Amino acid sequence: LIPPLLFSFIELLSWQNYRGLWVAIAIILPPALLWSYDDTLLPKIHTRLFQPLARTLAIWCFSILFFYLSFNWPWNLIFPSMFPSSNLHFSWFNYLEIMLFIGITLWQWFNLAKPHKINPQRWGFDAVTAVIGTFIVVTAGVIYWHLSINPIPELATFLINIEMFLLAAGLIRIGLGRGNRGAFWGGLVLLTLQIMSRTFEYNTDLLFKSLVFVLCGVGVIAAGLWFERHLSSVSLKLPENTNEIA
Repeated sequence: LIPPLLFSFIELLSWQNYRGLWVAIAIILPPALLWSYDDTLLPKIHTRLFQPLARTLAIWCFSILFFYLSFNWPWNLIFPSMFPSSNLHFSWFNYLEIMLFIGITLWQWFNLAKPHKINPQRWGFDAVTAVIGTFIVVTAGVIYWHLSINPIPELATFLINIEMFLLAAGLIRIGLGRGNRGAFWGGLVLLTLQIMSRTFEYNTDLLFKSLVFVLCGVGVIAAGLWFERHLSSVSLKLPENTNEIA
């Protein structure tokens, strides 16, 4: 569904006054739709079989997006002038299709925020969903401002790098807290890529680049060995704790 949706967004770029808005929505809508997906919203379904997969895909979307936008050159290329006036015939069907997906996404996020059986009096998101929502709002706001109000390549790069660091740190924290190998290694790789890409992007000494490369390699190996040992020790303790509870 995502590729046809992106083609529909390309057609809407013919609206000169709203290009920044449509580009921002086109970029943040896929991860927002994936993260808010909930199987139980569908009729006669009471288990969340595909929600973990959808949220994993959303994290992948954010990781790729943040890594690409963390460089300076994409922001120096993304200007309103790169979207010339299009002669494509505008279709209201594509517009309605996009609005349908936007409506589904807003409805899913509303269901994430509304009270549930565990806490029927409390509206709001859990901590992880609140952070993801902040990523969506900040990223969309930066893109819209850059395209529609005033180009801010330096500030945009700085904010995206902060989001990328927070995403990597959050994945590492979740991996440590829940013993999740995928989250831990994903966050560690993302953090390493951020450090190395920033080092190679700027004009630094070759010796310094080599030192950073070596330190990142050693750091990843050491952190990985420590995590695997920590995970093994936790796994060995689980049966003992289970017997004690029993």
